[in-house]
Amino acid sequence: MTAVLAFLWMSALSFAADAHYETGYVASTEFLKHQVAGTIYLEKDTDSKESQPSKPLFTFERLTEMKDGILTATRIFKDAETKKVALTERNKYRGGVLLQHEWIQNQTNEKALVTFEKGKAFFHYEKPGDVDDDEEDLDPNTITNDQLGPLLRTEYTKLLADHDVSVRLVVPFRTETVGFTLSNDGFETRKENGIEKKYLVIKLAPSSFIIKLIVSPLRFYADTETGIVRYYTGRSAVKRMKPGEKEFEDFDSEMEFSIISTEPKQL
Repeated sequence: MTAVLAFLWMSALSFAADAHYETGYVASTEFLKHQVAGTIYLEKDTDSKESQPSKPLFTFERLTEMKDGILTATRIFKDAETKKVALTERNKYRGGVLLQHEWIQNQTNEKALVTFEKGKAFFHYEKPGDVDDDEEDLDPNTITNDQLGPLLRTEYTKLLADHDVSVRLVVPFRTETVGFTLSNDGFETRKENGIEKKYLVIKLAPSSFIIKLIVSPLRFYADTETGIVRYYTGRSAVKRMKPGEKEFEDFDSEMEFSIISTEPKQL
């Protein structure tokens, strides 16, 4: 579930909604409450004969808290070695409706705030030497990264039956939303603690043919017994330091995660 922001800088197309809606996607409050922990590794190269590094690159936490009817979900990515926070995403909900999305990229010193009200998404983005503001009409399928997990749980049966699901993903550093399609990409068996488990592979790919040519799809692996997504492969939301250099770069990752609590902290 994860993380699909960093690679989208390549998108040069903006998609506007055709109709006016008061809110974006309304997520299940049951699934929004979940607290999650995860680990991010370099994605394995199945074509390479070289052994892949097994040490984690980043850790991930999704922490939730409830106060005065507002659920706040904070997603924190930390460097596994230095423990420094690389990326923070903070989302505020009321009754499953997204009110605000905050994005703070410490690696590149960027930040953005997206607010949702009166049928519009209002974008504010800052980086050194640049400030950008924009707005966009809401589509009923508008989501952030944080809503992907609840959406996949809700739409699991539909995806299992080979029905596609369309979404518009908020890309804060592009000050726009971008169209994506979720689809059934078959099944895969993975071994966990010596036991083989079957997963439904859900592919997330750009809806635009042009963007498909330059952006590789992401894949989520949902346990066929529970419908819970346990793994993710594809471009990471955070960046890694180039080997032997002092410069960050995008990278393809494998992320594994699990639910640590089904209830938020009460404030």
